[in-house]
Amino acid sequence: MHDTWKKHKEIIIISLLFLVGEAIFALSRQRALIWDEAVYVGMGKFLYSFGKSGLWEIFRPITMPLAIGVLWKIGLDTILASRVLAVLLATACIAMTYLIADKVFGRRAALLASVLLATTPVFVKYSEYLLTDIPSLLFVLVTVYLILERRYFLAGISSGVAFLTKFPQLLMLLPLAAYILLEKGPRSAARDKVRHLLMLFMGCALIIICFTIFNISLYSSHLSILDSSTRPVTDAMAFQNNPLQNLPTGTVQQKAYSAAYYLINVVGIMGSLLFILALLTVAQSCARKKARHGSTLLTYVLIAYLLYYSAIPYKTERFLLFFIPIVSILAAAAFFYVLDMKRRAINIALYIFVGVALAVAVYQDAQIYHQKADMGGHEIIAYSYFAHNDIKGTMLVTDPLFAAYSDNRFIPIYNTMNDGTFYVDEWEKNSTADGAAFSENSIPCADRSCIARRDALLESINSSYSLVFYDATTGWRIFAGRRVSGQRAPAPPT
Repeated sequence: MHDTWKKHKEIIIISLLFLVGEAIFALSRQRALIWDEAVYVGMGKFLYSFGKSGLWEIFRPITMPLAIGVLWKIGLDTILASRVLAVLLATACIAMTYLIADKVFGRRAALLASVLLATTPVFVKYSEYLLTDIPSLLFVLVTVYLILERRYFLAGISSGVAFLTKFPQLLMLLPLAAYILLEKGPRSAARDKVRHLLMLFMGCALIIICFTIFNISLYSSHLSILDSSTRPVTDAMAFQNNPLQNLPTGTVQQKAYSAAYYLINVVGIMGSLLFILALLTVAQSCARKKARHGSTLLTYVLIAYLLYYSAIPYKTERFLLFFIPIVSILAAAAFFYVLDMKRRAINIALYIFVGVALAVAVYQDAQIYHQKADMGGHEIIAYSYFAHNDIKGTMLVTDPLFAAYSDNRFIPIYNTMNDGTFYVDEWEKNSTADGAAFSENSIPCADRSCIARRDALLESINSSYSLVFYDATTGWRIFAGRRVSGQRAPAPPT
């Protein structure tokens, strides 16, 4: 224990400072969850109540619901405990970034890389969000580290868990496989490469097989065996094109910006000089035997991320999180590579730039903390209405936030505008409900046809249940009161 502290005390201190700072704000600030966070909380409740609480979305990965559901099941404050868990996972990302950089480039670069990551505003912003990005990033970093340690089967298991946390992470098998195949050195015999690849794929396949069995057991009574085994992933693929998040591509300039969105924003977040330093590390890795082994793998992963996320129409700043750790490691390595040239003027300029960049990042972090404070308190009153008024039963909702703040069973109907039906999933089409929560704001419409269907949905709900709560500020209408026994909720008029 003493040796571990002596050897890694700096990163332990950095991690503890980040953990304590983020945890304090996660615990002390009220913030309404965002859409995806609420879905994962609701799915966690659904899993551990065997469908009696929460809600379910078939196209979501299950790692976060599994973890959050445990916190709910043991009786903790689910939202606060989950936010603390998210901060722990973000802290683990910092630690894994350090370990990878330490193994490849040494302790100096590892410390700088961890500081760069820990102070990057986009990382700080999402470190306490109950989303899949940072947890899946953690498992990708663990996978990279295990590959560097030549523990291929465990790396496969870790990559499989990354896939269960965020489906596109399965694509990371491609750069990992390319690295194993192209790796040079005393262990580069063809037989060894094949064996390493098999171990990697077997580890990943083990996790995917478990996921497939889970899907078949859950959906096979409503879907075919093939459809139930692949439906979560195939449905999720459709969200690579999200009209609400896609950048405009009407002109050549807009198409170019969309394609270069992540490249431009990584440069903007990290600073042009730090990004150039990262590219310098990639360029000089072939000339330095020590750096070749790890920096090549990091480069492959970085390119794979850049190609995939630049190609899909869906663009969001959250996906920048997948680039930041690797760019931080490569930039930190190049920083000390240049310093070791012992050119005084350049070294002074580097120190000044990095110091200013870190100061700006810390200032932006402080602004993020300020923006997080006391967000969404008015909305929480509506979202927790069922719990605070002890209203039981199954509820139709146009927003998953209710599943985070109440333990009712919720049936999501926020895709009604897309398919013209009252229910999202096959197994819920014949369900009955005891109430509903509706807001126009949760079903955005861009044309008159959508608005007409949305109004028809409200009229259908209004004719089936009694209005018990209305908030003009947020637009929320909450209905309660069971229909005539045996009568199903009517589909909205078309």
